[in-house]
Amino acid sequence: MANYGFKVSLPNVDVKTASSKDLVISSSFACLKIVSSGKVNFTVNSGGSQNFTISLPFSPPLITFIFLYNPNDGFWKPAEQIVLPDAWSDYYRAVYSFDNSNLYITVSNNTGSSISSYFIYLIGYP
Repeated sequence: MANYGFKVSLPNVDVKTASSKDLVISSSFACLKIVSSGKVNFTVNSGGSQNFTISLPFSPPLITFIFLYNPNDGFWKPAEQIVLPDAWSDYYRAVYSFDNSNLYITVSNNTGSSISSYFIYLIGYP
């Protein structure tokens, strides 16, 4: 391996002489390149939805991650690209789609009360 960047080896393995299989991470490994990210705050009333448009840095995105924070239970939920029939009447979710220039996110709230929260997004390529 080249002598540049950073490396982290497995326990009890000398990082200076470790082979690739003995490294946890190395800057020479291929990894996801994040080209755009952000955090969006919002408030959605019960029974409502809110739409967001985010300009894409290139077209189309190869990898998109969107995570919605639920303040009621403290958990993160991934946004859905395809909406499946919902078996529950009470839900709080984000759905996304994209075209050649924009990422579209819709946050829906049918929980019975207003929700103030946020979502984060990461757009990248391998």
